[in-house]
Amino acid sequence: MLPGGINNEPGGYTFERLSAESLYQLGVLYTAVYGFKRASGFYNRKYSTAYTGQQYIGYIAYDNSGVPVAYYGVVPCFLQSGAEVILAAQSVDTMVHPAHRGKGLLAEVYGLTLALCKAEGFKVLFGFPNQDFYPILKGKFGWEEVGVLHRFEVPVPMAGLAGVCSGIPLVRKALKPYRKYVLQKLAVSLNGVAFEGAADGFAWVYRSDAYLSYKKYSGTTVVAVGGAQAWLKVGDGLVVGDIRLNGNSFESVLQGLKILAAKLGLRKIHFHCSEGAELHKLFARHYPPLPSFHVLFKGLGAGFNLGNARFTFADIDIF
Repeated sequence: MLPGGINNEPGGYTFERLSAESLYQLGVLYTAVYGFKRASGFYNRKYSTAYTGQQYIGYIAYDNSGVPVAYYGVVPCFLQSGAEVILAAQSVDTMVHPAHRGKGLLAEVYGLTLALCKAEGFKVLFGFPNQDFYPILKGKFGWEEVGVLHRFEVPVPMAGLAGVCSGIPLVRKALKPYRKYVLQKLAVSLNGVAFEGAADGFAWVYRSDAYLSYKKYSGTTVVAVGGAQAWLKVGDGLVVGDIRLNGNSFESVLQGLKILAAKLGLRKIHFHCSEGAELHKLFARHYPPLPSFHVLFKGLGAGFNLGNARFTFADIDIF
């Protein structure tokens, strides 16, 4: 079967390439798998990657009544090393309906998506799988592990009563508009920040203006902290995607982030980064690096220096 086609299997399942018309089916499947709904339009924004020349790289499996029961997909982007820029894709959404597991559906949608990536000229796939998908991606599907991101957790001891009570649903709901207001007051007119490790000889996700505009799908904000810019979102604490220091003292910027987190009623700051990157070294002076996401690659004949890539949390689709 050619990538992009539909395949009717004897077991009653149909496999179809993701499209603009079928994006809503990802929300249907997500609710069946995880028990709650994504925000309206989330997948439309997440898969809006026309800036790369590629969109809707994934396959959905349907049962014989037309209900989506499995999906595997990737999100196109570019990786850069020196002057070389290549078409790549990040492994993102992997879902199998609880009532249809153990039937080989994940292998089917994965295989179809991989064939599509090869046919469309992708050079490298990469991902940061969770603990459930990691052994499958590495063991069964043969992806290469090239590192582990480290997580830094910064306590915020001055978060006050709002921080203590933020776990209460009504308090959390009341804090949401307040937090949005505070972040907007500090926001700068940037969609994201550039990667600072280029001069160190690393490969990285190419953060063009188009890419940074695309990354707004998850509701992140860039704020001014002193003379630096910090790319943030509010989650289980203040989640830092990346920081551009612009020559400022890391310690002063970190102190500014602590003050901001306290003002928002957040008791922790989280940051994930590849070892060897400058921000990793700076955070590690003050806080222990804790293993977090495994970094896996699947080469599709590019000859790209996979082991030289460096990432921050901003590069992961969940930021």
